[in-house]
Amino acid sequence: MGDSAVKLGYLQRHMLRFCLKYPGNHYISADYETVRVARSLEKRQLIHMTDCGMSTNTGKTVYMVNAQ
Repeated sequence: MGDSAVKLGYLQRHMLRFCLKYPGNHYISADYETVRVARSLEKRQLIHMTDCGMSTNTGKTVYMVNAQ
């Protein structure tokens, strides 16, 4: 995690560290807060977020994330 990770919040740092420690695709929870954290990291080009074409029982989209 370089200079761009210095200004990250706790949840952003946690998600980024997890993605870097365990490379590969990871499914994330469909709740608003988790998706918001993932989108903020994607905006900074630290992770890649993909709609995997599935949905939860409540109809929310399931996303996969991986570190770039």
